[in-house]
Amino acid sequence: MDKIVKRSRRLKGEVVLPGDRSISHQAAILAAISEGESLIRNFSDSLECRKTLDCLQLLGVPCELEGRDLKIAGVGRDGLTAPSQPLDAGNSDTTMYLLAAILAPQPFSCEIEGGSYLQRRSPEEVIDPLIQMGANIVHPEGAGAPLNITGGPLIGIHYSLPFPSALTKSAILLAGLYAEGETTVMEKIPTRDHTERLLKCFGVELGTVSLDQRDKRAESRDDLSYRLRKAQSINETEFKGMNIVISKPDVLSGREIQIPNDFSVAAPFIAAATVLKNSNVNFPNLSLNPSRAGFLELLKRMGGNVTIRERREVCEEPLAHVSIRTAGLKSRRVGGSLIANLLDEIPVLAVMATQAEGTTVIRGAQGLRTKETDRIKAIYVNLRKMGARVGELEDGLVIEGKASLEGAEIDTAGDHLIAMAFAIAGLVAQGETVIRDAECVEKSFPGFWDNLENLI
Repeated sequence: MDKIVKRSRRLKGEVVLPGDRSISHQAAILAAISEGESLIRNFSDSLECRKTLDCLQLLGVPCELEGRDLKIAGVGRDGLTAPSQPLDAGNSDTTMYLLAAILAPQPFSCEIEGGSYLQRRSPEEVIDPLIQMGANIVHPEGAGAPLNITGGPLIGIHYSLPFPSALTKSAILLAGLYAEGETTVMEKIPTRDHTERLLKCFGVELGTVSLDQRDKRAESRDDLSYRLRKAQSINETEFKGMNIVISKPDVLSGREIQIPNDFSVAAPFIAAATVLKNSNVNFPNLSLNPSRAGFLELLKRMGGNVTIRERREVCEEPLAHVSIRTAGLKSRRVGGSLIANLLDEIPVLAVMATQAEGTTVIRGAQGLRTKETDRIKAIYVNLRKMGARVGELEDGLVIEGKASLEGAEIDTAGDHLIAMAFAIAGLVAQGETVIRDAECVEKSFPGFWDNLENLI
């Protein structure tokens, strides 16, 4: 399916966002292995999260989704049953690897299949620490899927993340729910902490130990907001790291969970409302987890017009009502630890940078090379098609601002974030922009195109 996007004068209104994908995946998995019923409100309707539910049902977990409310009758930590067929994760790496973490200690064998993206993605960053814990996980040489898992006992380990990866951290912590002894994850740069927050909601105690020896206050200031400020400071060596410690709990208890709206899929609309004249767009109940809202903080530094009100915390997660108005932007250099907290927003940041004053330099984003597509290459090629002045780096991009974009045919390569970012580019470009394979947005935001039309 192709979509045609035309230049727009403004955006006004409210975006109807889905629940956060990352939290939805993990809330469903933790509810499945808990005792008793859980009610998860505002569950994401993304294709990725539907894959997770399908897999849980094949594992013997009763799941009932009505609108955005998900009821799960937890089977307990040891109540999963062998599936009658291979589990299909589609192209959801979160589904594949988090399920692998809770299936590794089960008393049965199973297989997790994946789509083309997971078949070519190397799984070692997540699978290797699980294998160190005793997991028996095999995959084809040179490929990431399928994963063949033979269940068996796990032991706790101390694992230092070689690079920032919330997915790896989450998989280790979930496996730690089954492992004998303590499991410790050490991260040098703070990453998304939804797993830690959700574990607390389900009654699991976590320990955190700051390794920052230069600041004695760190032992009492180990919250994520503090860690992010330290890691993003001018002298990044001041932050020495954080140990997160988990031990096998006696039981996990079912809960009612309210999921905030997904910041990652709000970002394209935030960018559009900023660069289009006379725009004003509202985002209710938006996740403002400090490990996810790096794009919003960067926007403020660039001169964005951001209003935040009704701040509150629900189920350990901060959220608020956010309003974005038109603003003139100035370029920034983006890199270091900040990249880990806005990696998903780099495509739309690049589009936004074409309308900022000055030259934006993005470094340290080499992780984008191995996503659904090579996102750095896709951004570079498509922006060039539209007449932007952009240079490609191995780990990022250099983008000159105040560009007059021209409509073009956009090759999304089936990547949902590329499709959404260049839909926004089409709103500021002269003529028509054709988004190829536009249905790929279903992976994260099935309502994207409807929301865009309603705001124009």
